Amino acid sequence: MCTHIVLKNKNSKLLSARTMDFSLELNPLALVFPRNYSVDFIYENPMNNHFAFSGLGKDVGKYYLADGINEHGLSCAALYFEGYAKYNEDCDKQKINLAPQEFLHWILASSKNVEDVIKNIQNINIVSYVLEFIAKAAPLHWVITDATGKSIIVEPLDGELVVEENKVGVLTNSPDLNWHYTNMRNYIALDINQLNPRKINDLTLQPFGQGSGSFGLPGDYTPPSRFVRAVFNKLSCRMEDSKDDLLIASFAILNNVMITKGSVKTAHNTIDYTQYVSSISHEDLTYYFKTYRNPNIRSFSLLDFDLDENKLVVLEIDDSFHSESIV
Repeated sequence: MCTHIVLKNKNSKLLSARTMDFSLELNPLALVFPRNYSVDFIYENPMNNHFAFSGLGKDVGKYYLADGINEHGLSCAALYFEGYAKYNEDCDKQKINLAPQEFLHWILASSKNVEDVIKNIQNINIVSYVLEFIAKAAPLHWVITDATGKSIIVEPLDGELVVEENKVGVLTNSPDLNWHYTNMRNYIALDINQLNPRKINDLTLQPFGQGSGSFGLPGDYTPPSRFVRAVFNKLSCRMEDSKDDLLIASFAILNNVMITKGSVKTAHNTIDYTQYVSSISHEDLTYYFKTYRNPNIRSFSLLDFDLDENKLVVLEIDDSFHSESIV
């Protein structure tokens, strides 16, 4: 489970932000992939010269990012797509064959913008591959946003990669994106304004307090409800002029969909909760984040590192409650 939003203000400040909700402990690492670091793939030859990229990820035998940004301001985030992600079982010699967890790396390493992704995605074949960490193929779909603010969602449906415009700048999990768009029709009466009093015969009904226009906004943790809640809060949020104001807004919106540890128990008797919240600035390639244990917002920038290096940069995150640094 996860929630992703794309925010842009009138000054063209742009952020891609997400919650990382998961039931296995991630203990994420800050990872920087310089241009000359060899990016390995299971079915393809390594990529030895590529665009530099960075983000938060984990070592699951190999280092994989869950979300990140490259040197051209292109971001990509992977979200769970349980029950709907359908991959191919075999490689296609005519295409680039990638395991699900590798798709994000390939996008960030090889693409400058969304147009690059759209042009090349027909040459990609996602092959089912059991990831030992979760004991199955990772069921994923992806949000890709470039420095202009153009954003798409890629979903593996029946073995084909379906590309959709990210029309409202929000994504959660299953069902598929167009189902979520249809479901939003149930909530078209939601409004930031107060309801007017209503009179029934001699009885006048006044709304209770403030916020009556939002009555019926779903408050549970399911993907459809988080999708609607994120759209409502995103569209109603005041987008101020500066990047800092936009950054504050991104965390405020995602606070509304964070999952408290202990509120959601999976069928495997594990606890699914929001392990971190991140917000990526496309302008200065800075990755901001806070963890469940540490609400301080910390950051690192791709530009802080030597992008021509050939060694992976791995930074452990100090998750103690009062820490204000990433290491």
